[in-house]
Amino acid sequence: MATFKKNTLLSAAYTAYAFLVLFLLNPFVWLPDEAFFPAIITSGVTILLLSFILFQFFEKLFSGNRFELTYPLIGLIVSPLIAAFLTFYIFDGAENKILYFSTFLLISIPAAAFSILSSLFSTLKRKIYLIDTSESSESEENLPHLKLTNNQGKVILNVSLEKVICFEANDNYVITHFLNEANEKVRSTDRISLKRISESLETLQVGFERVHKSFLINPNFVEKVSGRSQAYKLTLQHLKIEIPVSRKYDISILKMNHSL
Repeated sequence: MATFKKNTLLSAAYTAYAFLVLFLLNPFVWLPDEAFFPAIITSGVTILLLSFILFQFFEKLFSGNRFELTYPLIGLIVSPLIAAFLTFYIFDGAENKILYFSTFLLISIPAAAFSILSSLFSTLKRKIYLIDTSESSESEENLPHLKLTNNQGKVILNVSLEKVICFEANDNYVITHFLNEANEKVRSTDRISLKRISESLETLQVGFERVHKSFLINPNFVEKVSGRSQAYKLTLQHLKIEIPVSRKYDISILKMNHSL
């Protein structure tokens, strides 16, 4: 629901901006006065609907990967151009094609540039630069925590390591699968490298295992080892996916320590 509301407001604001540009520049110079408002409303409604649909689709498509913050970009560029062609042919445009289409480009290009700059700023703002795993709490018997903060000092993730099921690398991000206070499986996607997390955990000498280039697991959640030599897979509690095991990893470590 939050995503729906956000994209509704974003597409509405973009449409209002498009209306303003169209009113000021008036690309429909070949039309009689009585056709101006139908043409501009057709363009605006097309931009509104298309931008919203594209915002929704590409936000879901890019969720959790490195393009996550640039999802509006395609909608900002494509929706005015489709509106331009649609309105042009509906109202039988025949004159001033360069002026007409350049007006719609003036809608999309500044908006796209603003979107790119905003995503770059947001990426810098969200970038995690500190891992502090020394925090403890009395209620958890001084068990180490994983704490991720950005350069604004905002805490992105703060979780007891005993609650972490595994870390999963995803491009420039790491997905942390862990249990919340209600012991429900949740996840957090943060811009950091798996190598950096692994190095920080090594300083604590906690028993996480790098079983694959994309997975760093908590052995306490290992439920089952399946497969054969050089093609092992792990089943972890609370996870629906099977974790692949690298050929270089010594599976006997898990088998011996957990009697699997």
